Amino acid sequence: MRSIVAVLSFSLASMAVADELWVVGADDDESSVHTLSQVSIDAIPDEYASKEVQPTLQFRCAWGETTFRIDWGRFISSFNTEVGFRVDGGKATWLKLSVDPSNKMTIGNTGNTRKLIEAIGDGEALNVEVAPYSEPSVFVNYDVATFTAALDELEAACN
Repeated sequence: MRSIVAVLSFSLASMAVADELWVVGADDDESSVHTLSQVSIDAIPDEYASKEVQPTLQFRCAWGETTFRIDWGRFISSFNTEVGFRVDGGKATWLKLSVDPSNKMTIGNTGNTRKLIEAIGDGEALNVEVAPYSEPSVFVNYDVATFTAALDELEAACN
């Protein structure tokens, strides 16, 4: 019985909430992948302008390597695209990201991830800009005030 309680306690701990915005957990499809995610503060229209979606920023760690992705919840592009990241209203950092087969998710490699983590630093607010194919840019915001502590929690779970 104690071993069952210990396993349940460990499972709950691995799905800890880093704070009210960042969620640390494990990937549903890949148990060796640990995640840190946040849903955007604001919503954007989907590609049909029929509903609003809130993109999710997710950092993923496996085998000591961290990458990130943004699930936009709507069509973005069918090929690599540039995404702008602006911290606390400063100068934007533009990264060329790949796009997954659904065309709704942009994915950063480890180099892009290092650049984004460095750009966020001790910032408070992250504004993300992308121009969906043949459409005007859309912008979403994330609260990154507690990002460093949440990232430390992700890296501890990953190692």
